[in-house]
Amino acid sequence: MTKEERTAYYRIYRAKNREKIAEIKKKSYLKNKEYYKKYYLENKEKLSEYAKDYYKQYRDDKKDGYHRVYLLEDYNYVGVTDNIYYRFNLHKSKFNRDCTNHRVLYKTKDRDEALELEALLHDMGYEGGAKNNKYA
Repeated sequence: MTKEERTAYYRIYRAKNREKIAEIKKKSYLKNKEYYKKYYLENKEKLSEYAKDYYKQYRDDKKDGYHRVYLLEDYNYVGVTDNIYYRFNLHKSKFNRDCTNHRVLYKTKDRDEALELEALLHDMGYEGGAKNNKYA
């Protein structure tokens, strides 16, 4: 079995057995809960620095100073972001949304202007999470 075939096999296996894998992980966590707590407390500063470096690498380094109003056409979703790469990864991982069919509707340096347009589009019927939008 080649590496590509093995990767494809495991991807399909994980997709089919998502609940089973989650249950195994949960049991493992509950079994070792005290160990994880102790480890976290002993290494809190180191883990915090690691998290800051991770977010700097994957979030802050891709910012270019522009705010984009984007549309995920498959979900009728409009949002605003200053880091499109990070935001799409969040859509994929947290909300299980496919971001391949998207359009950037507007690009500006002014965040308030982008938020205003997003609020207008939400009023027109587009979905979106505008909890931080002061114009919504």
